[in-house]
Amino acid sequence: MRVPMIDVNVSTDVIASRAMSIVGMLDHAATSFSSKACVVAPERSVTFLQFRAEVLNIASWLHRIGIRPRDRVAILDVNSLNFMLAACAVGAIGAIIVPLNYRQRVPEMRYQIRDSGARLLLVGSRYDSEAEALASDLELGARRLDGDVFQACLSAGDGAADVELEHNSDSPFAICYTSGTTGNPKGAVITQRVAHMRALKLLYELGLRHDDVMHMTTPMFHISCLMLSLGGLLRGSTQVVAPQFDVDSTLALIGRHGVTFINVVPTILSMILNRPDFTPAMLKGLRVIMYTAAPISFPIVPGIDFAGVVRDSAAPEFAPATACCSPAGAWARHGPAVLPNAPGSSPSGC
Repeated sequence: MRVPMIDVNVSTDVIASRAMSIVGMLDHAATSFSSKACVVAPERSVTFLQFRAEVLNIASWLHRIGIRPRDRVAILDVNSLNFMLAACAVGAIGAIIVPLNYRQRVPEMRYQIRDSGARLLLVGSRYDSEAEALASDLELGARRLDGDVFQACLSAGDGAADVELEHNSDSPFAICYTSGTTGNPKGAVITQRVAHMRALKLLYELGLRHDDVMHMTTPMFHISCLMLSLGGLLRGSTQVVAPQFDVDSTLALIGRHGVTFINVVPTILSMILNRPDFTPAMLKGLRVIMYTAAPISFPIVPGIDFAGVVRDSAAPEFAPATACCSPAGAWARHGPAVLPNAPGSSPSGC
């Protein structure tokens, strides 16, 4: 028996976006969801209209310091509002982001900077020592994402009036590096069109709604989280951002903000469910749980059967991310056969 996908009810106006570009996404979101909360971060929140305005101000600043179309801009930071703003700003002027894995060592980061030809590093303050070590490999050096200059440009300027914005959806958007487990990492080039289609595919498969509140526990340097963020932008979903995963703070965040969609890895799910004082009520608002990186183990599933469960198999070199879904209550009705991509599960689970 084939298990139906999670119910999808998404307006087709997303497809009618004038161009499958980062600028097209920003314009669509600002027009369609203007005063709605776009990102809720520890330091502040912004609406969709504010998000677009700040992206364009950053784009103007990037242009002033010498970034041009097709230039590579590396980003090194934990999940943050500034990471999202910077990534979109780089794409808005036709430059290319190179997200760096903050878990890697400096020599590994240096290889990716040299291989990609990055001219600038945008970096969070917790990685100042890495930035100092990498500065000599960057023509324009490193600039702090949470520094005074960057923060000042968020509200200054006239929305990139002095910059020609990139509307060509075939322009490269990101170079995402593989892990390099069998040799040197390989940089997969993701165009703005592919990024748009990846986000759109996830949007439809996950059944994202404009009233969803999303929280991604996986890092933004990974393609899965990056595309989910763009999907939320397209759909008008609010995204609640936290720097890194912590069981207590994540559970508090879910309850405080009414999170309905969460992106995790199986280990994180286990840590939440195995918390000594855990009760299902702590996750009662979740509508969709998306997991990635590894198959989920059978013991975890009964504890999350109240929500739709999605397996994401995103990797940098995949054109669209792939997903398998089972709806809420499927385990109780059908047992292991419905578990997406679990060891020994039936293909009917997808």
